[in-house]
Amino acid sequence: MRIKINKKCSALIISVITALMMLFISISISYADSEPVELSPPGWHWYNDLVDQDTDDAELTDPLDQMNAENKATLRALYTARKKPTKENVKNYIQMQQQVVAESKAFSHVWQAVLLENPQLDYSIKHPTNNFAKMIASDQESKKEEEVIHALAK
Repeated sequence: MRIKINKKCSALIISVITALMMLFISISISYADSEPVELSPPGWHWYNDLVDQDTDDAELTDPLDQMNAENKATLRALYTARKKPTKENVKNYIQMQQQVVAESKAFSHVWQAVLLENPQLDYSIKHPTNNFAKMIASDQESKKEEEVIHALAK
C-alpha cells in the first residue's frame, strides 16, 4: 500500500519539518549557556559517590594522590589554554609545565646519582646499548661458550 503525496502536501511536510528543526535549534541555543540539568539526583540508590571537593593539595599526604592532583591541574591548565588561548591561561600552563620539568630534572639527577653509587642497578651494564659495549659483551659470551664446549669435550 503506497501513499501518494501531491506537491502541495510534500511542501507542507517540508515546511513543518523545517519549522520543527528551527524550533529545536533555537531552544538548544537558548539553553546552551545555562547550567546543565542534573537528570538523576545524587544518592545511594543511584550509586553515585559524592566526592568531597574541599580537599586541598596541602592535605594530600599520599604521593600518588599528590601526583594525580598535580597531573589533573596541569591537564586542566593545558585544556583551558587550548580552548581559551588567552595570555593568562597560556602563562598559567607554561608555569605549571616548567614546574613539572623541574621536578623531572631533579628526579633524573637523583636517579643518575643512585646508579653511580649502585652500578648493579644499571640496566645498560647487563644489556649494553653502545656498539662497542655490545661487541665486548658478545666477545665475553663467545668465550664463555667456548669454555663450556671445551669442558664438555673433555
